Amino acid sequence: MFTGKDILEVATRHLGEKYVYGCECPLGNPAWTGPWDCAEFVSWCAYQAYKIVFGAKPEGLHKANAYSGYWASDAREKNAVIALADACGIPGAILVRIPRSDAVHRDGHVAISLGTGEAVEARGTRFGVGIFPVAGRPWSMGVLLPGVTYEPPKAILGLTDAATPCFELDSPYQRGPAIRTIQAALAANGIHPGAMDGVFGPMLHAAVLAFQAARGLTPDGIVGSETAQALGISWPIPLLADDLWSAASPPTTPARPDEPGPEDVRPANADPAQDNAVTFTFEFASGRHYATASTGMRLCLGSPQHHVDDMPRLGLAQKPAHLAHLAIAGVYDPKDFDASHPGWSAFLHPTILAESGGYFGRINSYDRAGFTFGCPQFAAHTPGANLILLFRRLLTLPTARSYFPDLSLETDGQGEPRVHCLDQHGRMQNLETASQVLRPNGRTELQLLDFMRYLNANPVEVDQAELLALARLILWCVEDDEARRAQVDLAVTTSQKKLAAAAKKIPDLEGKPWQEACMVFDILHQGRGRYADIAAALEEHDPLEALSRVSIGPLPVQRIKTVRAVMDAITQQGVLNDWSPWDDIFG
Repeated sequence: MFTGKDILEVATRHLGEKYVYGCECPLGNPAWTGPWDCAEFVSWCAYQAYKIVFGAKPEGLHKANAYSGYWASDAREKNAVIALADACGIPGAILVRIPRSDAVHRDGHVAISLGTGEAVEARGTRFGVGIFPVAGRPWSMGVLLPGVTYEPPKAILGLTDAATPCFELDSPYQRGPAIRTIQAALAANGIHPGAMDGVFGPMLHAAVLAFQAARGLTPDGIVGSETAQALGISWPIPLLADDLWSAASPPTTPARPDEPGPEDVRPANADPAQDNAVTFTFEFASGRHYATASTGMRLCLGSPQHHVDDMPRLGLAQKPAHLAHLAIAGVYDPKDFDASHPGWSAFLHPTILAESGGYFGRINSYDRAGFTFGCPQFAAHTPGANLILLFRRLLTLPTARSYFPDLSLETDGQGEPRVHCLDQHGRMQNLETASQVLRPNGRTELQLLDFMRYLNANPVEVDQAELLALARLILWCVEDDEARRAQVDLAVTTSQKKLAAAAKKIPDLEGKPWQEACMVFDILHQGRGRYADIAAALEEHDPLEALSRVSIGPLPVQRIKTVRAVMDAITQQGVLNDWSPWDDIFG
């Protein structure tokens, strides 16, 4: 007969082991000793103790992905939910913090009750696996696993603290001066919280998650006493001394990015001959997002894609089937650009096919860049490079107002043209202000947060901003030859700059055959190798083969096969026989 204490015997053998946010473990491996994520730890302990798969999908021992949302849904489906107060007094009962949306947000928590007001849990990188009090922390439900015999619940004193109000992403959004204090504290700790508006919206939720992960706290996106203390603010949270807002009368705030509002119905595209723009309607069907322009064209924007890098994220990804309807005008052909970029149009072809399959409208909005677009895949997060440079070029086109009527090029304080957005107050906001960001992995970097937010307001769900931005960009590239040309022009300029910089650092790179230069550019464009790695490869007997093996992380085998195959085809066709990239770069 299984008892509640069986899972505790398993769990307590792993005290002190390492926690890694978002990691996975094989449920069927009894020798596993970490690293652990909270839900993975409890699901693994449940399988080892009772040989049942709970809180993990699909229900295979080696591929199952445990998640707090699955714990909540399994508990409801199997009538395993009990009162939280009872679960705190039952040895072996499970405590669950439910994510705000089981299908999207991955910021819940799972622990195993000791029945004493404490729980065994994989809590955070600062804590690892340990025993911690449950009071003063937000929980949603208790769970009793089917087929297990449990002791009657004991009354646990002091658990009323578990209901202490916390600050979190909710519907409707929480508002007030205390939230502005949280935003100011995050900014002081190097994490951009979004607008300092006193509203706990998706941007602030993502910022709290990033801070918690970076500090090794339980990554639940909730500001309670523990997170407040780590932020350097007291609990309950005091108001800022200069805060003139009234908590009883919060200010009017912009519409939520996932609700209809003026921003969502702003014209997205129009006949370039007209000064006005047409609108989009959006729909979600069969796992795909679609947009239909009032000009009649229907676009497949892609499917939701979960991703974990320095934090769990959700955005859009596209497969070739999503883009098949763009095959006529939307696919890169080197011959279309050979007159304006002789040699370079073919030179770029291997990398462009590896990056996007050649589609001008290719999107990725699920990783830390926030939004990556185009056949060379220009990322939004880098100041003074990539996607922001493409927007500078696009906004000089006569058709720009038809596709992005709220954007324009305005001079900054140094008299330089920069991408600006017309905000809801009628002011022009510079989207190119770089912000120092502390990422959840503890690294800091400069990012274009305002530009990223304009394109993708919420990194943990597919929001209206990214749907609208993508629909506008795809349609622009399909309908306007110059929009496609802007991508290629920037790709050529970027490749020349990267190769010129590399030639200054790598001995004898200048003058190498175009094939070796092409592989070097692909390495630099993807960021999979350092100058020293490239230099060492060029010294080997077969430099091209050695360059094909350069990779900081796992070798991207399929990408390299694609690059090499296209290079071989170009070589066989003799297209670049008498051409050298170095003549244009240093000639």
